[in-house]
Amino acid sequence: MDVKDLMVGDWVEFEGEFRQINTIPSDEEVTFEGTIEKYASDCNPIPLTSEILEKNGFERVFDYYGMHWHNDILQFFDIYGDNERGFIIEDHALIRCKYVHEFQHLLKLCGVTKEIMV
Repeated sequence: MDVKDLMVGDWVEFEGEFRQINTIPSDEEVTFEGTIEKYASDCNPIPLTSEILEKNGFERVFDYYGMHWHNDILQFFDIYGDNERGFIIEDHALIRCKYVHEFQHLLKLCGVTKEIMV
């Protein structure tokens, strides 16, 4: 992965384990809780799956997953499964998310402070 595509708090796969980025100390490296710097290029994205959505409180309703926030930014969120290409997220625009870290970035941009679990 390219460190430019990551932010602190993102979930990635490193050496077969899901790890959350603790810091980004350089243009090439990231750290995880209690570790020294690791190259971001050694990390892999975690696919966004139905199981991860459900684990994080999203409910399946017919052919989509939904969650409703009560704030000024996001009133509802519909996520449609899109096979191996990821999920389509619909509020006022359609956004394709294939990986957990992309989903985390989207939530942050929407002002949603929900902590994602994998």
